[in-house]
Amino acid sequence: MPPITSPLFIEAQAAYEAISRRLNDISEYQLPRLRDCKGPLPLQQKYAAELRDDTEGLAKRLEDFSTLAEDQERENERAQVRKWASRLRSESRTALLASKRAIDHDARSRRDELLDAAALRKKREAEAEAHKQRATEDKLMAATDDVTEALRRTTRLMQQELERSVLSVQMLEESSKTLRATSDAYTSIDGLMDISQVLIKALQRADWMDRIIIGLSFGVFVLTLAYIIKKRVLDRVVSVATLPIRLAMPSKSTGRRLLSDAMGTAKTMATSLATSMPDEQHSLAATDTIMSSSTGSAVLDTLTPSISAQEALEYAFFLLMGSS
Repeated sequence: MPPITSPLFIEAQAAYEAISRRLNDISEYQLPRLRDCKGPLPLQQKYAAELRDDTEGLAKRLEDFSTLAEDQERENERAQVRKWASRLRSESRTALLASKRAIDHDARSRRDELLDAAALRKKREAEAEAHKQRATEDKLMAATDDVTEALRRTTRLMQQELERSVLSVQMLEESSKTLRATSDAYTSIDGLMDISQVLIKALQRADWMDRIIIGLSFGVFVLTLAYIIKKRVLDRVVSVATLPIRLAMPSKSTGRRLLSDAMGTAKTMATSLATSMPDEQHSLAATDTIMSSSTGSAVLDTLTPSISAQEALEYAFFLLMGSS
C-alpha cells in the first residue's frame, strides 16, 4: 500500500504549480508583449509596471516556497520540494533577468523616443506613406487582375451562351421540321379517316342490302319448297287417304270418278317419273294417249257398270303400278 501524501506536500505541490504558471505567464506572455510593443508610451509604461510587480511577487513566493520545503515531514517529500524550489529559483532568475532586460530596453526605447521623436515620426510617416502607396498599388494591381479575370470569365460565359443559342436555334429548326411532318401526317390521316368513314358507310349499306336480298331469297325458297311439298306429297297423301271413302260409295258416278282419279294419279306419277328419267318419254306419251283417247273413255264406260268398288280399287292400283 503506497504511503499517504501529507497535507504539507500537497500544499507545496499546489504552490509549485502556481509559481510555475506565474513564471510561464511572465516568460511566454508579458516579456514578448513588452518586447513587441511599439507604443504609445503610456502603454509601454503600463506593461513594464505589470512586469515589475509580477517579478517582485514571484520573488516573495519563492521565499515562502523555500520555507515550505523545510517544513515537510518526510525526507523524500522535502527533497522533492527542494528540487522544485531550486528549479523555480533557476527559472525565476532567468525570468527576472529577461524582465530586467525588457525593462531596460523599454527605458532605452522611451529615451530614444524622447530624443528622436521627430525623426522617428518622420520615418514612420515615410514608412506609412510608402506602405500606403504599396498597399494602394497592390490594391490597384489586385483590382486590375480582378477586372481582367472578370472580363475573361465574361468572355467565356458569352461564348458558352452563344454556343447554347446556336444549339437552341438548331433544335428549334429540327422541332419545326418535326412539327411540319407531324402536321402533314395528321392531315393525311384525316383524309384517310374520311375515306374510311365513307367506305364503312357504303359497306354497311351493302351489308344491309345483302341481308334484305338474302332474307327475301330465303322466303321465296321456303315458299317454293312448301308449294312443291304440298303438290308432290300432301295432295297425294290426301288423295290416297280419301280413296277408300270414295270407293265405299255405291254409286256409278263414284266408281267412275274414283277410276278417273286413279288414272289421273297414275298420269301424275308417270309425269314425275318422266321428268326424273328422260329415257322413258315414250311410255309417258303412250300413257297420255291411252288416258286421253276415246278408247280409254269407252273402257271406263264399259267397266264402270260391271265392277264393284273393290275391283275398281284393284284396277286403279294396277294402273298405278303399270304407269310406274
